[in-house]
Amino acid sequence: MNKHLILFVSIIAMLGTFCGCSKRENQTSTTPSPATNTVAILDPELKRNLEERVQVARTLLAIEQKKLESGRSTPEEVSHSLSRVIEAQLALAGSPQEEITLREQQVAFAKQAEEQMKKKIEVGAASPMDALLAQYERLTAECDLLKAKRRLNPK
Repeated sequence: MNKHLILFVSIIAMLGTFCGCSKRENQTSTTPSPATNTVAILDPELKRNLEERVQVARTLLAIEQKKLESGRSTPEEVSHSLSRVIEAQLALAGSPQEEITLREQQVAFAKQAEEQMKKKIEVGAASPMDALLAQYERLTAECDLLKAKRRLNPK
């Protein structure tokens, strides 16, 4: 069985708790701060479109996961699809506190994924490069969380 498939099958189970279905954020967070989203959320048409965008991103992720299971995709593509879901969810965040909550969930997921990766490496089901990618994802999530917290409470 493909080592990436084994890894992602175990990680996919964790994704449900993070995003409500089987999802991760763009490494260079370009999503505007939720403080700027509050006005946009008051616009019903924009809110509908943002909600639909989350659903489309989730569907794309599910498709990418099925492609990975059949050997027609890569973990990086699944990660990119997850980034779309996170970015879409952040665009719906109506307050800085909502953004922080989403980012805390993202950090928790990234830590779990990194631990899973370490276990996979121990049994030969993943490569050291996979571990570095998981570490990079965790560090990115932690940096994004710190930035969100600092926007809410500047020092």
